[in-house]
Amino acid sequence: MPDSSKVAVRIERAGDVLTFTLDNAERGNEINGPMFDAMLSELQREAFHPEARVLRIRARVKSSALVASAQAGTPRAYAAKQSVSSSSSVLCETHL
Repeated sequence: MPDSSKVAVRIERAGDVLTFTLDNAERGNEINGPMFDAMLSELQREAFHPEARVLRIRARVKSSALVASAQAGTPRAYAAKQSVSSSSSVLCETHL
Protein backbone atom coordinates (compact mmCIF):
# COMPACT_ATOMS: atom_id res chain seq x y z
CA MET A 1 0.00 0.00 0.00
CA PRO A 2 1.34 3.49 -0.81
CA ASP A 3 2.42 5.53 2.20
CA SER A 4 -0.43 8.04 2.56
CA SER A 5 1.75 10.31 4.72
CA LYS A 6 3.82 11.10 1.61
CA VAL A 7 0.87 11.82 -0.66
CA ALA A 8 -1.78 14.50 -0.37
CA VAL A 9 -4.43 12.28 1.19
CA ARG A 10 -4.75 11.22 4.82
CA ILE A 11 -6.44 7.88 5.45
CA GLU A 12 -7.84 7.22 8.91
CA ARG A 13 -10.06 4.71 10.64
CA ALA A 14 -12.13 5.36 13.73
CA GLY A 15 -14.33 2.44 14.62
CA ASP A 16 -16.44 1.64 11.58
CA VAL A 17 -15.70 4.96 9.82
CA LEU A 18 -13.10 5.10 7.06
CA THR A 19 -12.04 8.68 6.27
CA PHE A 20 -10.13 10.03 3.29
CA THR A 21 -9.00 13.64 3.74
CA LEU A 22 -7.76 15.27 0.55
CA ASP A 23 -4.96 17.75 1.25
CA ASN A 24 -4.02 19.07 -2.18
CA ALA A 25 -5.64 22.52 -1.90
CA GLU A 26 -2.99 24.18 -4.06
CA ARG A 27 -4.33 22.11 -6.98
CA GLY A 28 -8.02 22.38 -6.12
CA ASN A 29 -7.83 19.00 -4.35
CA GLU A 30 -7.62 17.21 -7.66
CA ILE A 31 -6.76 13.59 -7.07
CA ASN A 32 -3.34 12.77 -8.52
CA GLY A 33 -1.88 9.32 -9.18
CA PRO A 34 -0.34 8.70 -5.72
CA MET A 35 -3.54 9.87 -3.99
CA PHE A 36 -5.67 7.61 -6.20
CA ASP A 37 -3.37 4.65 -5.57
CA ALA A 38 -3.47 5.15 -1.78
CA MET A 39 -7.28 5.37 -1.72
CA LEU A 40 -7.71 2.44 -4.12
CA SER A 41 -5.36 0.30 -2.06
CA GLU A 42 -7.34 1.03 1.10
CA LEU A 43 -10.66 0.27 -0.62
CA GLN A 44 -9.26 -3.01 -1.94
CA ARG A 45 -8.14 -3.92 1.58
CA GLU A 46 -11.62 -3.05 2.80
CA ALA A 47 -13.16 -5.32 0.13
CA PHE A 48 -11.21 -8.31 1.47
CA HIS A 49 -11.62 -7.50 5.17
CA PRO A 50 -14.79 -5.40 5.55
CA GLU A 51 -14.82 -3.29 8.69
CA ALA A 52 -16.12 0.13 7.63
CA ARG A 53 -19.80 1.02 7.57
CA VAL A 54 -19.17 4.64 6.56
CA LEU A 55 -16.81 6.18 4.00
CA ARG A 56 -16.20 9.85 4.76
CA ILE A 57 -14.46 11.97 2.13
CA ARG A 58 -13.26 15.36 3.31
CA ALA A 59 -10.97 18.02 1.89
CA ARG A 60 -8.69 20.67 3.29
CA VAL A 61 -9.23 23.96 1.50
CA LYS A 62 -7.85 27.44 1.73
CA SER A 63 -10.36 29.76 3.29
CA SER A 64 -10.35 31.85 0.10
CA ALA A 65 -12.28 28.97 -1.51
CA LEU A 66 -14.94 29.41 1.17
CA VAL A 67 -15.10 33.11 0.39
CA ALA A 68 -15.77 32.27 -3.26
CA SER A 69 -18.54 29.89 -2.20
CA ALA A 70 -19.99 32.51 0.10
CA GLN A 71 -20.09 34.97 -2.77
CA ALA A 72 -22.11 32.36 -4.67
CA GLY A 73 -24.67 32.64 -1.87
CA THR A 74 -24.47 29.33 -0.01
CA PRO A 75 -25.44 29.87 3.66
CA ARG A 76 -23.08 27.20 5.03
CA ALA A 77 -20.12 28.74 3.23
CA TYR A 78 -21.10 32.22 4.41
CA ALA A 79 -21.09 31.03 8.02
CA ALA A 80 -17.69 29.43 7.50
CA LYS A 81 -16.40 32.65 5.96
CA GLN A 82 -17.35 34.50 9.10
CA SER A 83 -15.30 32.16 11.28
CA VAL A 84 -11.95 31.94 9.42
CA SER A 85 -9.34 34.38 8.25
CA SER A 86 -8.34 34.61 4.60
CA SER A 87 -4.86 33.21 5.25
CA SER A 88 -5.83 30.00 7.06
CA SER A 89 -6.47 26.47 5.87
CA VAL A 90 -9.70 24.82 6.97
CA LEU A 91 -11.29 21.42 6.73
CA CYS A 92 -14.49 21.27 4.71
CA GLU A 93 -16.89 18.40 5.02
CA THR A 94 -20.20 17.80 3.30
CA HIS A 95 -22.84 15.50 4.72
CA LEU A 96 -25.46 14.14 2.34
